[in-house]
Amino acid sequence: MKYKIIIYFLIFIKLISSVLIGFYYLIEEKQKLIFKPPPFILISILIFAITQYISWQFYPKNIFLKHKRFYYIGLTSICISIVFTDNINPTYLIILVKSCSWLLFISVLSEIHGIYKFKK
Repeated sequence: MKYKIIIYFLIFIKLISSVLIGFYYLIEEKQKLIFKPPPFILISILIFAITQYISWQFYPKNIFLKHKRFYYIGLTSICISIVFTDNINPTYLIILVKSCSWLLFISVLSEIHGIYKFKK
């Protein structure tokens, strides 16, 4: 696999930002701050999405296709909680975000596992 250093650096950035996002939603108790996160969380989500897209450009085609679903579910749950705060019962959204935001971290771990398995 080419570009190993770049891929490992991008994985490190994704790992840090996913842990930051996961811990923010895990620790935060105020409903207002869950539905309208501060700018550093929004920037961290943006950095995670950009680095995820860039790292997929370095892999061979469809090698990590099955691991992308964790990323999409986690990102969608965060976006749903930000966009649909008034339309749905907030209790369900809080449960959704607090549980599914960790799927971003799981997607990075599955990517690391896939790289390890691909090396063999």
